[in-house]
Amino acid sequence: SWKVFTLARVLSDLKSGFAYGKHYATKEGIPQLRPYNIDTDGRLDLSQFKFVPNNFTRLKEHLLVDGDILFNNTNSPKLVGKSTVFREHAPYVYSNHMTRLRVNPSKASPDYVQKFLHLLWTQRIFEEQCQQWVNQAAINAARLLRTLIPLPPLEEQSQIAEILELADELRRKRKVANQLIDKIIHSLFLDMFGDPTTNPKGWEVKKLEELLERNDSGTWGSSPEGKNDSFPVIRSTEITHDGQLVPSTAAIRHVRKIKALKYELRDGDLIVVKSSGSPHLIGRCAEFYHPGDDRQYLFSNFVQRLRPHPQKVTPKYLQLLLNSDYAKEHIARSQSTTSGLRNLSMKHYVTMLVPVPPLFLQQRFAELVSQFEEKHG
Repeated sequence: SWKVFTLARVLSDLKSGFAYGKHYATKEGIPQLRPYNIDTDGRLDLSQFKFVPNNFTRLKEHLLVDGDILFNNTNSPKLVGKSTVFREHAPYVYSNHMTRLRVNPSKASPDYVQKFLHLLWTQRIFEEQCQQWVNQAAINAARLLRTLIPLPPLEEQSQIAEILELADELRRKRKVANQLIDKIIHSLFLDMFGDPTTNPKGWEVKKLEELLERNDSGTWGSSPEGKNDSFPVIRSTEITHDGQLVPSTAAIRHVRKIKALKYELRDGDLIVVKSSGSPHLIGRCAEFYHPGDDRQYLFSNFVQRLRPHPQKVTPKYLQLLLNSDYAKEHIARSQSTTSGLRNLSMKHYVTMLVPVPPLFLQQRFAELVSQFEEKHG
């Protein structure tokens, strides 16, 4: 079995970066990396950066070297804790919202350590541990150094990191393919139904609320510890930026069985994000399909369930319309902010005017989308 160490015992150095408020005034000097230079896949993004003058006094002590890990110590609660391994062979420094971790090469591989930190980030461990204030969050150095990390022999660490990098690369390619599929489906939608903003085909228009069998908020339940009736609960975080639902990450919560019946999701239900700290997530809509296990899936009070009326509208047509630019304009007018949290007024949201093509055409669209998605995995 592998021994477990604190991160402090694995590092030879830890150093936070520095703020430089005048970097907007210069286009020359040393690039200063900031939180947006770490993407959510744990890779370094050099598509944009700011500069610090070559004669700035604190440059030398903050220069990055090959193998340094950059840890994002301050960001939104969801993004704090991102990390990447620096592999550039040019001078770069980093801002005060980043922490440089320099691994002791006799104890650990930087790639292995970063992969482990990225795993913790994907599991939302840093979100749980961070200190929060007004939609900002931070992980301080002392807390980070107490992070426990299992350490296999160095050779095994390198092998594990290589395997995980391969898996990450496959996921990235799948992500690009999914984006292409989304574009094709969007084009098919416009070809069959026209732009809902202008409704060029002259479809009958109805309010969203007229097209629904159900429109209700969910439940959060209580801690499942020591209790029998526990269910996976879909939250806003299970809805991806491209409107996909990931049930595998649902929170497990205690809800009484008789109450759970009211909140049980079924195939074709639409889940809409109605409360979030991220403005771009408000109104995001995903279609629920049961993943095939033996569990009942419920939904939280931070999302809204919309159940389309089967004689009026198909889930697939309505989901794509509710994620369209047309719907986003209505969503922008239907939300408010409370203590840094964005909230969607469902009362206003369901007044959205929806062009309603003939049901047979919607069903044909759903069939074509299903065939296309099946063919392309």
